[in-house]
Amino acid sequence: MMIRKINPDDLSSVLKIDEAVLTAHWPYQFYRDEIERDDSYCLCMEDSDELIGFLIVRQVGDLLELLQIGVDRSAQGQGNGQKLFDAILKLNLNKPMMLEVHDENRQAIRFYKRNGFVKVGQRKHYYGANKHAVVMRKDI
Repeated sequence: MMIRKINPDDLSSVLKIDEAVLTAHWPYQFYRDEIERDDSYCLCMEDSDELIGFLIVRQVGDLLELLQIGVDRSAQGQGNGQKLFDAILKLNLNKPMMLEVHDENRQAIRFYKRNGFVKVGQRKHYYGANKHAVVMRKDI
């Protein structure tokens, strides 16, 4: 297993994971723009030269915002999401982190709670009609 920065050659694999496992899909250009930003931290995880997960965090003022995290279904349940999350924490950015997660994504909400996030709000219809987001925060 190796965790490293996402590069443009990784984007087709990132998009495949996005389409397979995420609720809110990003188009190619969103990912392309994000990996070029100076205020973003874009990491991916490889296993045997195959990209199996990714995480994107952006610094917004004095906060970090977890924008996307995804692990290929074949690599889920093996602690890979945790390894990606731990990698961003090891950067010692020392800022609180915020995120939005679909209110029906119980597995993700449990993951975030295990990692010290607490619910601080809700965004109604964030993912479309009657599809709400839970807003969570982790203080560092």
